[in-house]
Amino acid sequence: MKNPSKSAVIPATLLLLTLASGCGADRDLGGATGSETPEPWALASAPTLHIGVVSGDETYQLHDVRDAQRLTDGRIAVANQGSREVRVYTADGQLVSASGEDGDGPGQWRALSRVHPLGEDTLLVVDHRLGRHGLVDASDGTYMGTLDSARVERVVPKTWHHRGLFLEAPADLDGPGVFGPVVEALAIESAAAPTFARLDAEGRVWVLGAPSVTPPTLRVFDLDGRERANLPLPRGFRPTQIDRAEVLGVWRDSLEVEHVRAYSIVASGPWTGPSMEAAIGRGLELEAVADADLPGLNGAFRALATAQEIHYSTQASYTTDLARLSALRDLELPTGARVDVLEASPTGWRGRMVDTTNGAGCTLSFGAFPPVEGLAAGGLSCWNARTP
Repeated sequence: MKNPSKSAVIPATLLLLTLASGCGADRDLGGATGSETPEPWALASAPTLHIGVVSGDETYQLHDVRDAQRLTDGRIAVANQGSREVRVYTADGQLVSASGEDGDGPGQWRALSRVHPLGEDTLLVVDHRLGRHGLVDASDGTYMGTLDSARVERVVPKTWHHRGLFLEAPADLDGPGVFGPVVEALAIESAAAPTFARLDAEGRVWVLGAPSVTPPTLRVFDLDGRERANLPLPRGFRPTQIDRAEVLGVWRDSLEVEHVRAYSIVASGPWTGPSMEAAIGRGLELEAVADADLPGLNGAFRALATAQEIHYSTQASYTTDLARLSALRDLELPTGARVDVLEASPTGWRGRMVDTTNGAGCTLSFGAFPPVEGLAAGGLSCWNARTP
């Protein structure tokens, strides 16, 4: 365990449980009010935070970052899978603590996937391969044991999959019904299905489009399903935490070196969408559709996995470009099926295949990329359109 001096620690003051929390200016973000055209939002030209170096001090070198979250006092918690470490940095990017190593024992990790701040100085760290929810002291990196499953359900954001969409919401939300109008608005866009949709505590739904969409853009919906704003992101940037004033995430430079960055959101006017309270209790109705050809999707996806391995054997990397997978050229997909490789690197890949006629689908995460929470780790998971 490697721990810098505790003099660098800033005391935390507030419980953080949802994607809507974090620090930043206390201001409201607006959105389109009387027009069907989404308002153009923007990020500040320069990041407000930058952590990461190409060479030098290893505690600032980042590799295979699975998650980055801002604590309520401004510190940044990073799950750095490349070194199997949980790191904490000050609000201006100075190292506070770094702990962890590869292994199965206490304080050791195999496949870090998420980190959730749980109070003044406690981090809940998720290892999807070990099936472990470990507790780490954010002030010095001390491993404090595990959290029981009942408490995990009360504090970890919930994820549902429905019609090929992955919906994430605060832990205290009872069901996915609040997403209903947003799901309906997105259902007709089968060519650009989002990779995630996250609900914040003030009723904004942040949707990141498919990797093929350039520049990468966050689309902001209200709970009535109206697209209120569009927020272009820097090329190579993957958001991990979004609130009303800031986007925090992982940015890859031209050398594919990872950095953690935060950007302020520039927008005007108050947010006037329906409140969370007004949307709670909505039902998420599923249209009557024929049963999906899950065996066909499953088989086609396994063919994709084989094609990725063949590509890796000659290129030493996986790919998001299906045209490069020669083994797929003669593959016949089930009727209506669409396949996307969402992320790929020399150490793994993550993909999704969706039946656009009924919303069923399969997803697989391999190697470096963790699965969507709630789905099986390290394997192929399929769902039917009848099950949200």
